[in-house]
Amino acid sequence: MTTPPVNPQGVPVSAERIRNCLRSASFWVNELPRYADRQQQRADSWAILAGVLASLTSLAIFPILTETSTPFEKAIVSAVALMAAICALIPRVKNYAELAGQARELSSRYGGITGDLVDLAHATAVDQEQARAVVTEFETIKEKKDALRGLPDRDSIELRQAETARRLAAEAAKAAKASEAPTP
Repeated sequence: MTTPPVNPQGVPVSAERIRNCLRSASFWVNELPRYADRQQQRADSWAILAGVLASLTSLAIFPILTETSTPFEKAIVSAVALMAAICALIPRVKNYAELAGQARELSSRYGGITGDLVDLAHATAVDQEQARAVVTEFETIKEKKDALRGLPDRDSIELRQAETARRLAAEAAKAAKASEAPTP
């Protein structure tokens, strides 16, 4: 069985695909910095907690190392030291800071590709070679974004944003109606 010849130009990039890429890039260019900030905050919080626990342990160890200290007191200091070690490991194992850095870099790349996608979306005639290059770059960025752990759910965020926009529009309409009402 023979396979059909592959068109070197590839399948034409549709205007709908360009618009879908643009919507996705526009969403992630705004959401990835928030994600990065949350990941960095997690890394910082665990590091601060580890530092505080290590400091408490180091301050408490000297009074506890006497012959008069009880096994319970020694166990508490040992448990706090263990907690400090665990708290120091969590951000390293979860790679919170690394994920934050990757998200910042991807957000920047999404920002660059968004401009190209806007240009393509509003072009009267789509240059297929340019469109393929832009969509290929978008897919490369998207693939790296999809490899990030713990990304927020786009659908739920967009639903929340739509609900907020709906409530704001309702409030604006209510305020406009109230301002048009005759004053007594």
